[in-house]
Amino acid sequence: MKKIFFLVILLCAVISCSLPQRLINVALLVSQIKEEVEQPAVKKETVLTEKPAKKMKEKEVIPPEKEIRLPGSKQVTVRPGVPSGKVEDLSRVESIGQVIGKPDEEQIYIIKSEEEVKPEEELEMPSEEMISLIFGKPIKEKIVMFPFENMSEASGVQERIMPVLSSALRKISIGTVDNKLLYGFLCSNRIRATGHITKDLALQTYEEFDVKSILLGSVVSYVNRGDPHLGLLARLIDSKSGRIIWASYASAAGADFTGILGLRSIRNMNALIPRIVDNMLVSFNTTIPYKEIESTYKIAIMPFRNKTKFKDAGVMVSYMFLVELFKSLKFEILEYGEIKKAIIERKIRNKGELDYETVSLLSETLGVDGIVLGVVEQYDDGLATSSPPSVTISARLLNGRKNKIVWYNSLQLNGNEDISILDFGKIRSVDRVAYKIVSRLAVDMETAEWR
Repeated sequence: MKKIFFLVILLCAVISCSLPQRLINVALLVSQIKEEVEQPAVKKETVLTEKPAKKMKEKEVIPPEKEIRLPGSKQVTVRPGVPSGKVEDLSRVESIGQVIGKPDEEQIYIIKSEEEVKPEEELEMPSEEMISLIFGKPIKEKIVMFPFENMSEASGVQERIMPVLSSALRKISIGTVDNKLLYGFLCSNRIRATGHITKDLALQTYEEFDVKSILLGSVVSYVNRGDPHLGLLARLIDSKSGRIIWASYASAAGADFTGILGLRSIRNMNALIPRIVDNMLVSFNTTIPYKEIESTYKIAIMPFRNKTKFKDAGVMVSYMFLVELFKSLKFEILEYGEIKKAIIERKIRNKGELDYETVSLLSETLGVDGIVLGVVEQYDDGLATSSPPSVTISARLLNGRKNKIVWYNSLQLNGNEDISILDFGKIRSVDRVAYKIVSRLAVDMETAEWR
């Protein structure tokens, strides 16, 4: 019993002696846990997840006395200077006096203005250069292009044809005066008829726009239904003298381009217009042709008398004679505008028929050797009756100084007369039939006996 009591006393003594140390150990453990909980685990996680820092891209060091162009409107020189303000990259410089430099260097540069330079984006490039960039050819000469006179029965044809004609001229290095300036000029001078021009108006146009030549023209055929038709007449006038420099005619129907088995036929006006315009400009020239003055006769072509239902057939045929007789080396043709002016001033009403007294007076007024008179007897497109187009024209040439007829002829032709095989040779538009007659009459007119 004593042994058991002694063991119990010994055990209590041992427990009592080790309790403070245990309490201390427990306190230390609690303190350590508390510190670990309160302390953020940034260091440990940062070491595990932090990515290596990217190497900063080196920027160009600006050498002293370097000239640069700012994004604004200044050309400046960069010189070493005293640091002031915020350090910026060179590409971000926007104002004079702003400090720039390399962020990781102590060397700083200050911008100082040297001269004013017009910003590149504000530089006005001439239209000729813009055109040359588009079409690949520089503009060699600029002309005034009057809106073509519409002699067809369709409406709105100028809006479709003139832009195409302007583009075609640019392709051959010919520029045109801006339309806004031209229309302002026409309106201020109350010019409505743009199919012909007087010598005075030609000279006034030269003084206004400083151009050597003026392009005039007429739309003589425009049919945009079924088989499309288009016919154009054009003349280039010397702006100083009022003389005709160049003249041309082009006309076709969509079916005229049809080959074997009906291939390559043009079925819409948008495709036909460029083809006709290009054909008309094949012979385009801005140089006055040379003709032997001693062997030429200066003649005036009066407006033909129109006996048909087609409103402008008489004037149209007169324009055709202008083109064809201009090609002749035997004649020098007076521009139609001068003739029209004389008719108005002399109050001449009987077109196609003049007495010798009036012929003599006109010859003296216009300074010509002869006068061409004529009548359009028939001008039928055949569309109403599904028949070929048919035309009849008669013309005569009078010696205005001797009051006598030196030549006369009359021709009739329809579109089917020259068909060979498979409709080849068929003429589908009435203006082409008329022009074929005029061509034959013009050639025959060269045989006139002036003595």
